[in-house]
Amino acid sequence: MGLQVTCTGMTQGTPPDPCLAVIFGASGDLAQNTLIPSLYALASQRFLPDPSAIIGMSQRKGNDETFRDARYRQEQNRVS
Repeated sequence: MGLQVTCTGMTQGTPPDPCLAVIFGASGDLAQNTLIPSLYALASQRFLPDPSAIIGMSQRKGNDETFRDARYRQEQNRVS
């Protein structure tokens, strides 16, 4: 896994409430290089509440499938 998250300050107790995150400018550099990889790392290590949803908004042309494919390829390049 590319990015390892350590949360030593977390204590056992009540799980966080379900949440929804909206990323404006989801196809931009900040989202692609920092926000999305960080959220992916949190989700893969089960640090996000269940259920959670992430919505990305962008002005670039494309659809959900092309956006997801591009993020998937970028993450594969990051970890290889």
